[in-house]
Amino acid sequence: AVELHHFAMLILGRLSHPYDIDGFGRHAISASIGVAKTPACDSQGLKRCISNADKALYLAKAQGKGTYRVSNENEASMLADTPADIERRRG
Repeated sequence: AVELHHFAMLILGRLSHPYDIDGFGRHAISASIGVAKTPACDSQGLKRCISNADKALYLAKAQGKGTYRVSNENEASMLADTPADIERRRG
């Protein structure tokens, strides 16, 4: 879980910086990430995994820009980074 958190924060942090686009100036982008953790990756497990990632993504988007949510099949709840983590990344 710690590695997942660091990886998601790394991606979100890198995307939060403005980018120079040739001829178009500096532009900032934001991202929301949905992650599904599942032990099975057979055809039925893959469908469930994609569905869980999709649900996590929609929850991340609802929480606001620059967030991630994790859907863990073994847990009923969704986990997310804290507002303090978001502010630290933006700071």
